Amino acid sequence: MNRVGIFTQEEIIKKCQKNPRIKDGGSEFLGSRITENECPFKFHELKTPQELFKQIGMNPRFIREVCVFNSLAFINQIPDNGDEWWALKKYPDDSIKFFSNITFENMIVSGWTPKGNMNERIIVDLDTAKSPEELDNIWESYLPEEKNMIERAYEIGEEEMECDPYDEWEI
Repeated sequence: MNRVGIFTQEEIIKKCQKNPRIKDGGSEFLGSRITENECPFKFHELKTPQELFKQIGMNPRFIREVCVFNSLAFINQIPDNGDEWWALKKYPDDSIKFFSNITFENMIVSGWTPKGNMNERIIVDLDTAKSPEELDNIWESYLPEEKNMIERAYEIGEEEMECDPYDEWEI
């Protein structure tokens, strides 16, 4: 058994077989030029939130790349430098649960506030959550702050954040 954070690699791979995009035979491999054999799971154990953000922010990023910080695992589910990470949390009772799909680019770029990097603190807070309910409360409290950080990073107003750019497209 190979350990990464408080997980085993086998636990993470088994959980990933429930994800319709990255499982063996998953949608990202069907009809694609890549196969599961060409994209094995690649594990990184990171000791600090800074190391986690640095690893996730590096290029190239690979589908099935797994970045683990203690009790949190983030698995990239997009090929060719994609940035959508399937987020898992392992709890003290050894259960492993999905809690979100995360795009880290905005978190890395927009996290700086006068009080320090909000995103480093949120990673630590998520890691210390002892139950799914506690994690959900932390994650939900973070989302409005993330929206404010994105607005600051891109200097856009509230009305633009609410706009759906796909409304204008003809289908």
